[in-house]
Amino acid sequence: MLRNIWKLLNNSFTGLIIGIALTLIIFYLQKQQIQVGYTLLNTNVIAKGGIDKNITILFKNDTIPNLNLIEFGLWNDGTEYIDKKNISETDPLSIVPDNGVQILDYKIIKKSRANLNLELKKLTDSIDSKIILQIQGDDGLEKSDGIKIQIIYSGNENSIWKVNGRVKGNLNSFKKYSAEELRKYEKKTIGILIFLIALFFGCSLFIIWYFVQVRNKKLETNIASGIFVFTLFGLGIFLSLKGLWDYIFYSG
Repeated sequence: MLRNIWKLLNNSFTGLIIGIALTLIIFYLQKQQIQVGYTLLNTNVIAKGGIDKNITILFKNDTIPNLNLIEFGLWNDGTEYIDKKNISETDPLSIVPDNGVQILDYKIIKKSRANLNLELKKLTDSIDSKIILQIQGDDGLEKSDGIKIQIIYSGNENSIWKVNGRVKGNLNSFKKYSAEELRKYEKKTIGILIFLIALFFGCSLFIIWYFVQVRNKKLETNIASGIFVFTLFGLGIFLSLKGLWDYIFYSG
């Protein structure tokens, strides 16, 4: 049976069709994309007013109805480098809450790399406010570059936060993730990691074996079947490395 399958795959037309199909799949997986991902990681109520009339919540000597803290993640979720010039000056990247939320304090608490040169600036319109993300100098967001921001605010504790702005070259520049979507990578078992590693080494060893067999003339082959084999197992290597990268990046 295996001999019959190999004869089918060794057929020039079959190998050519499968090779073209796999090439198109790889092209789709590696297509260029500019996208900013973001997520609300944690929400905590620090203090809540209205419980007792004798209790007053102050922040820098100002009375506020409550005090909340969130952690917000933002990163380059596309395949392309995002340069300072890629971001519109009139519509910059901004973290925006619901109306009626007053941002009191904010800071970057984690960076994907120590020399990532980004700054935050708050803009306030009446009682509504938002945080502007500014790339400094000649820096930019490499693929998977990002930051984690801590924001202290007063207002609706269930406020919806989103990222607005314009990244040139892509009208649909932003993708929101739920914390559960990202935590699925943290829940991966050791079995999945072993599978990805085994897939990588298995595909690599098969390509080496195939090359040796062809060179020693122990295996009948042609150009189309060669393209098929290298494309198929090359795709396996690519997907295993991508899976390992996604696990390492999203779990940390």
